[in-house]
Amino acid sequence: MKKATSNIKNPLPLSSRLIAWTNRGFVHFTLLILGLVWLTPSLGLLITSLRSRADIAQSGWWVSIFEWNFNIQNYVEVLNNSDLPPPGFKENFINSIIITVPSTIIPIFFAALTAYAIVFTKLRIRNFLYLLIIALMVVPLQVTWFPVLGMYKAFDITGSWFGIWIAHSAYGSCFAVFLLRNFFIGIPEEIIESAKLDCNNH
Repeated sequence: MKKATSNIKNPLPLSSRLIAWTNRGFVHFTLLILGLVWLTPSLGLLITSLRSRADIAQSGWWVSIFEWNFNIQNYVEVLNNSDLPPPGFKENFINSIIITVPSTIIPIFFAALTAYAIVFTKLRIRNFLYLLIIALMVVPLQVTWFPVLGMYKAFDITGSWFGIWIAHSAYGSCFAVFLLRNFFIGIPEEIIESAKLDCNNH
């Protein structure tokens, strides 16, 4: 009768574990410091926007962290001030929403369909299509401006919401396909097979 071999590994010595913990702690501490450095300008901008003009002229933004004298008066003035350049803050904010929301949804929707087809279908040219998409990411945007503007002028869509949506969607689709394709690769094929068995179509 053969003896069963144990798969339990011997624990590491205390010194090795201390070294591993120290290395991980150093890496985490370094990443924390870098994150704080990157966030400091944004934090300063946020705190400055919540200070009065007199406080801004008198001291730096970091002083307010200890004094805690914040207010939203600057935001109230911006929203109600009619002296801002036309069309005004409210209109510009609404325009930003009208541009941003469709320009985000459209490329993600079509990029998800494309990435799914590249990963889960049996197209013979799927690898070629993916390489073509990656190659398009290398092309400088400035090279495409003149032909795109010419096409916009030919179809008379300059200065329209539709033209802005198309431009943002087209320029962002390649990178969206790249990200979503890498995400879909991580999905186990068993999930797709079980979905097919449950009568869920592609």
